[in-house]
Amino acid sequence: MTPVKKDTLPIARYATSKVLGIVTSNDEYASTRKSVSVFLGKLLTALQNDKLPADIQVTETKINCQPHYKYKVTNGERVSVLVDTGLNSVDVDKGWVVKRIAGAVKTILEAVEMGSVRSLIFSYNMATKMKRNRTVSKDKLVEQG
Repeated sequence: MTPVKKDTLPIARYATSKVLGIVTSNDEYASTRKSVSVFLGKLLTALQNDKLPADIQVTETKINCQPHYKYKVTNGERVSVLVDTGLNSVDVDKGWVVKRIAGAVKTILEAVEMGSVRSLIFSYNMATKMKRNRTVSKDKLVEQG
């Protein structure tokens, strides 16, 4: 349903394959939508909290037969870095990575009429907030009771 180009980020390829797997399951629409929302929410939360390795957020390319990682620094400039310089020092622009993930799954979400990544993330954030509020309320009842 969506082409996987050679320059697609590994994290975007992973997201595409997972979302495609979820939407092609035989689950009901509401269950499928919730599963996609939870998957994307957890993925983007992990990305924002620096829980994902840098090498899956960048694109490997060959320059003079040597592997490099291409990424975009926070000032918007495109840069390439030799692999052996160490991935922990790579400054990956999270917004750029999120846009690449959203772009990769957009076609799938449109095909199954699920809305945008933004709307699914909003649903995930609201569900997480409500769950957190219920947990806090239960804790208060236990303390009082």
